[in-house]
Amino acid sequence: MSVEPLDLRAEHNWLKVMIPLAEPAVEMLRLQLDPVAKSSTAFVRFPHGWNREVECRYSVDEEIVMLGGELRISGVVIPEGSYGFIPTGVLRTNTLTPTTSLALAWFSGPTGATEHAVDAPIVVADLATVELDQASPLGGPGRLLRSSVNGTCWLLESIPPGTLAPSGASAELCDLAEARWSAAPAGSPLTASAGRTVVRFTWVG
Repeated sequence: MSVEPLDLRAEHNWLKVMIPLAEPAVEMLRLQLDPVAKSSTAFVRFPHGWNREVECRYSVDEEIVMLGGELRISGVVIPEGSYGFIPTGVLRTNTLTPTTSLALAWFSGPTGATEHAVDAPIVVADLATVELDQASPLGGPGRLLRSSVNGTCWLLESIPPGTLAPSGASAELCDLAEARWSAAPAGSPLTASAGRTVVRFTWVG
């Protein structure tokens, strides 16, 4: 079932959530939860001065689109207008938001901690300037931001009206210019966008 576009700049019925080992509480809006993979998407508002000084490693992959402010993890800055990818098992140290910050976050499964250590970089891409030099799954120009066993994440130039999600993949969209999120099942119409849009495709079936 398609999800109507959500204006991420509007005020919402936020849920106060304490992220383990961090303070103070963040405000969260759960957007989507996959009942099988347990992957999830959340819109998060971090308060000024939010921090987690304790080191930890997540048991899942995390992808972030920063819509406001910035997030700092292990000395890496994910600024407004950027995409960030933190792989499973990467050490997270000195995690903080120096200003009130907004993030659209996707987790590949149930969030939790792991002792399994992975030596991999935190990937950051400027969504305004990265070159769109690949053919996307929808046919237009794009850039593959990440590929995994359960799907792909793309930055697309735009989404013309009448475009359908692939028959084998559901889609989540973040229209960067309009700060708008939406979702659609496989084979269903996608919300049109006139500018750059981050699209996560998740394999189904």
